[in-house]
Amino acid sequence: MYLVPWLLVILNNDPTMAKVQITDLLLRTIIGTHDWERKKKQDVVINISLEYNSAPSRKNDSLEDAVDYRSLTKKITEQVESSQFFLLETLTDFVLKIVMEEKKIKRATIRIDKPHALRFARSVSVELSAGVPATISPDISNDVKQRIT
Repeated sequence: MYLVPWLLVILNNDPTMAKVQITDLLLRTIIGTHDWERKKKQDVVINISLEYNSAPSRKNDSLEDAVDYRSLTKKITEQVESSQFFLLETLTDFVLKIVMEEKKIKRATIRIDKPHALRFARSVSVELSAGVPATISPDISNDVKQRIT
């Protein structure tokens, strides 16, 4: 039990990881359950936070080694604006799956707001996260073993 929080701190402080934030991507799609919502596209605001190992891209200063967030955003835009959703949860999951298809991305959080969904609220949002299982480098594994014994 003691080891788990300590190990999580190591994994979360990985100096090779970069966090990329795409903020307030405004798209239009069919979203909602009411008849009137099914007839006209509505605004949704997408915020994406993703993490990937940026050590190769920093070393080589090469887009090939980085996450191409421009092409990722273009893919999200095309797919969201050409699709229809009943629930904000479904749309958020849809975008999260698109993001996690990029093999370099290790973790991502997607938050999607539907402005004016409620009368007295600025927006309603849903947030989902996903990540691939972390691998522990041999150096960290040895450090963990030393701390346990």
